[in-house]
Amino acid sequence: MREHRADIHRGVPVVDSDGRGVGIVAGVREDDFLVHRPEAFGIYIPKDAVARVEIDRVVLAAGVTDIERENWPRELGWPVSAGAGGADEIPS
Repeated sequence: MREHRADIHRGVPVVDSDGRGVGIVAGVREDDFLVHRPEAFGIYIPKDAVARVEIDRVVLAAGVTDIERENWPRELGWPVSAGAGGADEIPS
């Protein structure tokens, strides 16, 4: 298990504190990362909200209900094609 938030990469599953699926990392910025979620707007999650980064997933410190209550920015251009390609970096 890796604890480094810098190890967050595009395509990695994101789960809540109970292990429930939240979505997939779609892009990474300096202080947050974009998660595409099924049937919901993408959400920019601050790296401070990460409990740990494992080899095969990012585990958040909060449950999915708490995540929905946060006032984190949403991606308004949803849905985004899963095959869009590109680098890990997304514009600020």
